[in-house]
Amino acid sequence: MDPRLDWLLQCADQLNSSTELGHAVNVRKIVAHLGIRLCKRIDLSLPKVAGRLNQDGDSSFSITIVRTTNKPIPLRVRERFTIAHEIAHYLLIKKFGWNPQTGKEYQRCEHYCDQFAARLLVPVSLIKEIAFSNAQGLYLHLNSLRRNLNVSLEVLARSFVAQNVGIATCMIDGVTRNCKGQEVLRVIWGATSSKLFRCNSKAYIIPDTHEHKKLSEAWKNALGNSAAGFYSTSLASIYAARIALISSKVFIVACEQKVTSQHISA
Repeated sequence: MDPRLDWLLQCADQLNSSTELGHAVNVRKIVAHLGIRLCKRIDLSLPKVAGRLNQDGDSSFSITIVRTTNKPIPLRVRERFTIAHEIAHYLLIKKFGWNPQTGKEYQRCEHYCDQFAARLLVPVSLIKEIAFSNAQGLYLHLNSLRRNLNVSLEVLARSFVAQNVGIATCMIDGVTRNCKGQEVLRVIWGATSSKLFRCNSKAYIIPDTHEHKKLSEAWKNALGNSAAGFYSTSLASIYAARIALISSKVFIVACEQKVTSQHISA
């Protein structure tokens, strides 16, 4: 592991250590503790940039959050993640003077900052306590926990997968075709610590045609909150996968063969 990332994740663990387990991390308090000013800018044009870190002087920094309203509302989920992400940039500059100059370095830095943000907002000690026996139960647990932590389901799922090697989760919303004309599942987000799914044009292809058809039909039938299962026999690394249908979307959990302690059942 890059020493910069290792140090950054240790910082996240230290900064959230005083937060009561199961409660949302107070990012405003952390920003104030680090001596960073928190500002907001109003932009009614639905800006693509959610926020940024500004160096106001030799040692003075501020984080600007971009909002589309001037109403005094609490920090949104995305804003909390943005602040945590920008804190990571601040720490990397202060510790290593790391201000990426190339596209490759920029992407690496952004990835590190995203990992820090997730680690800060979702304490590892909490993730390690999560147990599950089926996709439906895992979804309900994560969905309840993300409300308490004030984070997105995607961030929480990614944090869960990061601490559970050999497990993958993703959320899909229907079936579509990619640029090659292949029928694929439209992925909202996916989190995997290994190659449990093949990805093409930002949509996951389930290799086994027969099982893919079953999964597609399960989604089309919109079975409410009931659970259905499928096996992908042509992808040797997958032990089993199960899906939970949430409204019109599908939450998928998959396990590698080597994961034997948490077999997933419908």
